[in-house]
Amino acid sequence: MVNKKRQSAAKSAVVVVCIDGKSRAIYGASNSSGEIFLGDGWHFLKASEVLDKKSTAPIKSINFPASPLKGLKSYFGTYAFKGVGTQTADKLLSGAKSDVFAHLSETPDKLVEHCGISLKAAIAFAEAWAATEKTRNLQVLLREIGFGNAGCRDVIDQYGEEIIDKLLTDPYGLVEEIRYFSFDDAAKAIKAMGLKQTREQKLVAAIKEALRRTERERGHTCMPLKRLFDGVQRISEYSPDDVEEFLSGDQSIFEKFEYRNAVVVASREAWEREKKIITFLKKLGSASPGKGQKLDFSDRSTEGHALTKQQTAGVEMAVGHRLALITGGPGTGKSTLVATLVRELIDKRREVLLCAPTGRAARRLEAAPDLKAVKPSTIHRMLSQRSGNKTQKVDALIIDEASMIDLDLMARVIDVLDEEKSTLIMIGDADQLPPVGSGQLFCDLLKNPGIKSLRLTENFRQSDGSGIIDAAGSVIAGRTPDLTHIVKENGFTFIERADDQEILATVLDLYMKELPVTFGVERERDIQILCPQRTGMVGTNNLNEKIQGTLRSGRKAIYSEKKSHSFFVGDKVINTTNNYELSVMNGDIGHVLRGKDDVFVAFDGEEKKFDSKAVKSLELAYAISIHKSQGSEYPVVIIPVSNAHAHMLGRNLIYTAITRAKMAAIVIGSKETFEAGIRAAWKDFRYTISPTLLSSSD
Repeated sequence: MVNKKRQSAAKSAVVVVCIDGKSRAIYGASNSSGEIFLGDGWHFLKASEVLDKKSTAPIKSINFPASPLKGLKSYFGTYAFKGVGTQTADKLLSGAKSDVFAHLSETPDKLVEHCGISLKAAIAFAEAWAATEKTRNLQVLLREIGFGNAGCRDVIDQYGEEIIDKLLTDPYGLVEEIRYFSFDDAAKAIKAMGLKQTREQKLVAAIKEALRRTERERGHTCMPLKRLFDGVQRISEYSPDDVEEFLSGDQSIFEKFEYRNAVVVASREAWEREKKIITFLKKLGSASPGKGQKLDFSDRSTEGHALTKQQTAGVEMAVGHRLALITGGPGTGKSTLVATLVRELIDKRREVLLCAPTGRAARRLEAAPDLKAVKPSTIHRMLSQRSGNKTQKVDALIIDEASMIDLDLMARVIDVLDEEKSTLIMIGDADQLPPVGSGQLFCDLLKNPGIKSLRLTENFRQSDGSGIIDAAGSVIAGRTPDLTHIVKENGFTFIERADDQEILATVLDLYMKELPVTFGVERERDIQILCPQRTGMVGTNNLNEKIQGTLRSGRKAIYSEKKSHSFFVGDKVINTTNNYELSVMNGDIGHVLRGKDDVFVAFDGEEKKFDSKAVKSLELAYAISIHKSQGSEYPVVIIPVSNAHAHMLGRNLIYTAITRAKMAAIVIGSKETFEAGIRAAWKDFRYTISPTLLSSSD
């Protein structure tokens, strides 16, 4: 993305020149310098080039053969022209000739006369037209070539008038820099502007896009050559021979290497990002260990539990090395180990920071009496507090739920560490879902024998024979667990239902009636529905709507933006962004208290006020996605398994859902779909660059 300095310096003034035969009309600039030698048509130029009399460089323009009516109509539909309306916009543009900008700049009475609109509408339009003088030409240009509202906003903030140079020289480069500008958008913009792209430019763009899509959609940071051929062919006219010929030549844009007996390709940017991370971590991991003395924990315990031999070995390893990884499933004593580790490092006069990827996971750490003193936080908050300090690096950093860390986040984490002095300890469950973002760094590091690691296997949370633990173990081993239909404490239950209608009815009946009585729990606090995805009859969207409709029937919403975003008093909600001003993190779950202009929500007993902007980050949370549940635990979970969600179901997803439960995990749905998901370990596999970099001697 463009840096902040560039954003703040961006100019947004663009000049429009209309040339028709020998006539010339210039809109959006005064005191223009000399003649502008351009051909017939509509030209959009940088204002600085037109106004700067000292400039001798040739003027670059984006031109269209006819009036930019598409861009104008799109712009008139924005909030800037609120009250104008579609019919008024059509009349304004249909009454215009080749000099449309001059026509639109007429006085209200002339607009009434020429366009047949009301005086009220003419006045509203004239005021809006005048108020948007600085940015309207750029808005029209961007919309004429296919940008939407969000893309226009990003371009104006980041580039301003400089976008003209970017569009003329490297339109495909904007796909990587503008969040709301896709590869298809770039192709349409190139066609709209009549630009000529070289074969190499188009081929490079297609290869980059194929790699970008597989990273965005599947988390891969590289792609086998054969899959890359398919990916390029889906979005361009280039054949495998074209791709292979190019990759055998220029090595500056892409990196080609061997992985698992296959030729693999990565973008240069992805390669350098992962190389930066792995090089740093290898330096930490290769540092000389401590004295290796045995630690005596015989007189210490955490929350009444003495450390086991495994936990003691984990603490000794982490204290004695500058890079250490500890993994283990639910109930294997990771929290007890963390508390002891923090205390031991503090005793050695180390400055300790304890972080987690999500707000929910950070709050769970904070709730532990032995950890409250170190003020656990999200990684994002830690970075915001430490990234500006170039001289003082983090001494000892412990990251919990480390399996959730993607490569972009890890690249920022190492920037606050000192490769000569810092200690990094990563703790998590390697069998959970890989990160939402790209890569699977925690798992890749654990598989490398050169990195110090330890796996905890003893279970403390539940007794031997626990249905939840047994089921989780079976799933991760690729076996179908015991599909008992008996709902009991410390148990795993499978209730077979034939179709989505039956699954929905059973989920609602269990949530609304049966489970609160069976387990003596509070429904909205202690029972969480976890879904593979949002859509479908048993997706989070429909389940939340059904439950809210039942619980709040006959009552008036205190907040309503649209049907899918209405809240009532008592609603269970989840925050979906990190709001540091309110100290409410992504994944925090609360309950709506009251509201009118603002919405007041209680999170862990603390009341927070969400204004009209902040409230947009709240969603109903009777049902949430399995991905959003990572880092959290709930007494009882309900997991609907629908054939409509089969493409999402994989071994790690099912394991993650089951292991969120402390008291009972209940799966409802198709046995065939459930078993197919357990077999689908391939869905969690990711091609990454890290194993190659970790095994190299560089």
